[in-house]
Order: sequence, then C-alpha cells, then structure tokens
Amino acid sequence: MSNSLLFIIALFFFVACSSPKETKVINLKYSIEEQIKIDLDSVSTPINYCVQLLETDSCRFVATMGRTPFGINIYNLETKKKAHQIKLSSDGIDKVGVSNGFFIQSADTVLITSVPAIVSIFDINGKKARDIKIEGSDQYVQTISSSNYRPLIIENQKIYGAYPFITKHWETSLKDVSKYQHLFEYDLVKSTIKWLNYSLPVGFWDSGIFSPEFSLISKGDSIVTVFSRDLRINVFSKSQNKIISTLDLDTPEKMEFAKYQERPYGDEGVIKGLENGVIKGMVFDKYRNVYYVIFELPTNPELYQLSLLQLYSNRPDFKVFVLDSNFEYRGEVLFKNYSADQRELFVGRKGLYVSRNNQNNIDFDENYLIYDVIRFEGLDYED
Repeated sequence: MSNSLLFIIALFFFVACSSPKETKVINLKYSIEEQIKIDLDSVSTPINYCVQLLETDSCRFVATMGRTPFGINIYNLETKKKAHQIKLSSDGIDKVGVSNGFFIQSADTVLITSVPAIVSIFDINGKKARDIKIEGSDQYVQTISSSNYRPLIIENQKIYGAYPFITKHWETSLKDVSKYQHLFEYDLVKSTIKWLNYSLPVGFWDSGIFSPEFSLISKGDSIVTVFSRDLRINVFSKSQNKIISTLDLDTPEKMEFAKYQERPYGDEGVIKGLENGVIKGMVFDKYRNVYYVIFELPTNPELYQLSLLQLYSNRPDFKVFVLDSNFEYRGEVLFKNYSADQRELFVGRKGLYVSRNNQNNIDFDENYLIYDVIRFEGLDYED
C-alpha cells in the first residue's frame, strides 16, 4: 500500500473521530407538583412585568408589579390571599418615577427602578430612604430596570446592575461597539458608582447589527450573562472585575437571530425579528444546580389575529432548555399556543413556577394569578 493511500486513510479516520458531537433532542417529562390560583381584587392585573418569589422555612410569598395598581402586591401562596401592598406615589416625599421593576432584599430594603435611570430604596411600608441616580461613564444611561431575568443584585453593601444597551445604537460604528461598559457596582456606604470591565467582544457586530441586551444571574462571586440574540455565555468575576470565561450555548435547536446591515424601517425590523428566535432569559435553580434558558421560537404573523407588536412582545411558542452546572444541555420542554407566559418563570424549593395565565391564551382570566409548579424528571427535589 502506497504512502499516499495510507495518509488518505489516516486523514479520513482523524476527521471522522474529531468531528463535533451532535447534541440530540431530549424531551423532558415533567409533573405538576402544585397549581396555585390566586383571586385578584378589582384593581390588580395578572399581567406583570416583574415577579419575585419570597420563601421562608414556613411560608411562601410572591411579589408582583404590574400595570395596576401603582406599587407591589405581595401574596401568600399558602392562603392564596394578598398579604401586603407596597403603595407607590408619583408625588410627595416618597414619590417615584415611572416604575419598571423591583427587588426585595429585606423588610427595610426594597429596590425600585424607574425612568429615568434611578434606583430608589424603600422599606416594606413604602417609605423612601434615598434615590440613586445611575449615570454612565462612557454613554448616557436612559433607564435601569430590575426584572425577572435581569434583577438588581445587592450584597456586601453594594448594588450590582446592568445597562445592556448601546444608547446611540444605530449611530455607533462597528469598531466602537466594544468601548462601552455594561455592568455597574454602586457602593451604598461611599455613595459612588463604578462601571465594571464588562464590554462586548471585538467583532460583536461583524455579522450584522443587533441588540446587545442580555439577562444575568448572580452566583457566588460570578455574574453569568446570556445575550438575547447571540449564543455566547459570559462568566464575570466580581472580585477580579473581568470576564473569566466565555462559551457558546449548545442545544439541538438551531438558533438564528435577526441581524441587520442597516437600520430597518417600518415593520421590517419587527417582521425579521419574528422570523427568528430570541433568548428571553435565563434563571438559575440553586436547589437543583441547573440553569433554565427560555428561548422564544420564530413566529409566522399570518397565523395569528394579533398585531405585529403584540406578537413581538408576547410570542405563542417557547422552549425551556435545562443546562447542568457546566452549561451542558440536559433536555428541553416546549410550551405552545400561549399555554404559558414566558415572562413569568421563577424558581423555588418546590420546583419551577410557570405562569399559566397568558393574556393571549383562549382561557385567559383577568381575575386570577395562576401558576403551575413543575418538576422535571431526572432532577432531585426535597420532598
């Protein structure tokens, strides 16, 4: 056998053995551990843009911020009754701007985010302690929010948050996309803000322009981020003030995202966005040491009697990918036809809480909050 033939055979086996392993779809089975149905009063809405689960050894509460009322409702999940309301006001000494999120740290530390970029610290009774203006070092910060998938983090007398945008989005050149910092640290003792060394990578927009928005999770010394329209997962170290690890989200789903060579006009941007998927967010399950990534599937507007903007803000179908502690794919579950609300997923000791009262579902009921607590086969639960 000639040397050239031996070389070809060896090369064939090398390529065959070194080809990337295909990630196969694993459809996870799950059970509904509990369904929670809470009767709302006449002024409260089940459509919320921020939700937080509060757990003690003996009781569970869910705090919600929606379109109405102006404030935060806190419900006891055992009695299915409203336990407390933090009332907010647009005037007076405790006034707040247009609120867009919150995070409850304790009875005397409730963070409220609003437009313009202000973080207000209240107590549980709605008394304001102070306002914190979040100002950028390299660009104007339009707004700061604390949401389900991008909450404010408060620890060691410091607040961590994100501005995952480029203010002059369409005016920014490709080479300048990496010059902005997107994570901040506010020292509550010194009353100083520090923008951290978290920037977009060089070449981030080389394949097209898209929103750099990301969700985040705090895990020990790390802040883990995942982009809404890019597969990169970054692990940022608070103590080292730098990104210490970057890897790509690997799932069987072929994720393609809307990217643009120039600014779209009219409905062009929305239509192209709907033709592609988007990562809604990621949450960490500290009880099972896994991550849940919420991925909204592409949508055909012709199949629905809804406006483009309604579909864009609330897609009918989404998947939840389950990743292990090393971000390895473990499986997925599909929610179709507005059977759940991808904007309201959160984790507790009992399992993953999923809102089942999507406003575009045929069975939507404006009088209730409805959550299923689901448990995935193969994960460990306390009871």
